[in-house]
Formats: sequence, C-alpha cells, structure tokens
Amino acid sequence: MDLIHYIWFVFYLFSHEMTKLVGFLLQLLLGTGIWLTLLNLVNCNTLLYKCVVFPLPFWALVLFGVYSASTVLYRTFTFNDCPEAAKELLEEIDMARADLKRKGMKSID
Repeated sequence: MDLIHYIWFVFYLFSHEMTKLVGFLLQLLLGTGIWLTLLNLVNCNTLLYKCVVFPLPFWALVLFGVYSASTVLYRTFTFNDCPEAAKELLEEIDMARADLKRKGMKSID
C-alpha cells in the first residue's frame, strides 16, 4: 500500500507541471498497482476473482477504447465551421493564381 501512496503523492505533486504522457503513465502505474494488490488480496477460487478482478485490465482497455472513440466522434460532429477563414483562404488562392499568371504560368486550373 505504500507504493500506491507514493505514486499518488508524485502524481499530485507534479500534476500541474507534467505532460499528458507522464500523467497517463503515472495513472497506468497506479492502476496496475491497485490491480496487483487486488490480485493478492482476493481468493483465487472465488467468483469475484474470476469475473471481476482478473479481467479488470481487459475491461479497462475496452472502456478506454469506447471513451476514445466517443470523444473523437463527438469532436468530429461538433467541429465548428469558419466561414471567414474559408473566404480568406479562397481570396489567397485567387491572389496566388493571379500572381502565377502574371509570372507567365499559362494554365493553373
């Protein structure tokens, strides 16, 4: 249990200065420590061990995949259009075409 407290302390101490990767790795390490502790505490012959504790990493991975997919889909569907930026980009394309025609390029389309 001391390892879990140490990991939690390090995560709390550096949470405002760490990168996303370091935060993710610390959470993964913390979760692995909790899972290994549960493996040692629960009797191997019980239904709790066979159905909950042992497959816990698999279900965590499934939940992480569902969360990731739902986040990507949500942000894709709520992506904001920028009509001003599109108009500005089209104007810059027209300016570039005019510049290339002025410099002697015959066909740009």
